[in-house]
Amino acid sequence: MSSKNVKKAAIIGAKQLEEQISRLNYGSQKNHWKIKTSLAADGSVENRLEVDYKFKSFAKTWSFLNLVAYHADNSKHHPSIDTTYNKVKIKLTTHDAGNRVTYNDLKFAQFVKNEFEQEFERPQNVVKMDKLLKDARGQFSFSQASQIIDDLVASNKSTDSKPTKEDSSKNK
Repeated sequence: MSSKNVKKAAIIGAKQLEEQISRLNYGSQKNHWKIKTSLAADGSVENRLEVDYKFKSFAKTWSFLNLVAYHADNSKHHPSIDTTYNKVKIKLTTHDAGNRVTYNDLKFAQFVKNEFEQEFERPQNVVKMDKLLKDARGQFSFSQASQIIDDLVASNKSTDSKPTKEDSSKNK
């Protein structure tokens, strides 16, 4: 496509695109989304958004792909998708804008990011909490915990029943 046919208003400039990618990746465990640039056969610059995700299983991979496909069909904006077992690469560019990134691509990328993070990627603090709980469960049995509680209660009762020096001085 020649540069004369490019819809100028839809294209996002390089600096603004960098800012948008920073916003898109903000709060993520990794900077998943990247900007890729290449030269077309006619010498024009093309760019696209790319992301690589890895899933725990083939079934989860396809569950994610079904969500992306449904959204693509409804939004009439179709990414290029490569998948191998539990790995997915998504490429977004707008062909009608000379294979450049537009706001439609960014909106689609935001949808993909949200779906991945909400449905398929556990926040790091949840993973750490699960590990702590598992470790704690491995260290004590319920009978040990019950015994510790009984010992603490008994210790507290014996402390409460003993007179203190202060109590002795009041009785004089």
